[in-house]
Amino acid sequence: MPAPVARHEFPPLLDQLHRTLSLARARLADVLAEFGLTLATFDTLRALHHAGPPYQLAISRLAVCGSLSASSMTRRADRLEERGLIVREPGLEDRRAVSVRLTVAGRQLLDEVLDRYAEEEQHLLAPMPDSERQMLTVLLGRVEDSISSSSPRHWACPMEEPPTICSQADGAGS
Repeated sequence: MPAPVARHEFPPLLDQLHRTLSLARARLADVLAEFGLTLATFDTLRALHHAGPPYQLAISRLAVCGSLSASSMTRRADRLEERGLIVREPGLEDRRAVSVRLTVAGRQLLDEVLDRYAEEEQHLLAPMPDSERQMLTVLLGRVEDSISSSSPRHWACPMEEPPTICSQADGAGS
């Protein structure tokens, strides 16, 4: 059993995860900047990609899951649409609703970003043998499962990996 944490000290595991995530997000932001993207715009593109063909989600769902107001999500969509990375279309199930769809150019840019980020990951984790990387992936998956199953705000995401933007399990906010 781990020793109790002294008052005013951070729990060591969660503190390590927080610091590691902060470093990884900063590195990802640097890589994204090479492509003219931000973490926020990347999360939107990633959510659309992981939704699967036709790579489309309701703009209201993206807003709710990104904890954004409708106007903030609209501004984000404006920027992505100006670059030709997404298009707005009538909703698949309700033509009164607006959906955004990842374009071919958006998918191609995302592929380039992911290739570049994979190179960066290889560089950053070069000191770790593959077996340790695989073990870390499994252990982090278990931590994620434990946290998400005990969270009062559980999200089911339209992707295999945990995103920042996702669709809510019960469909609320759609």
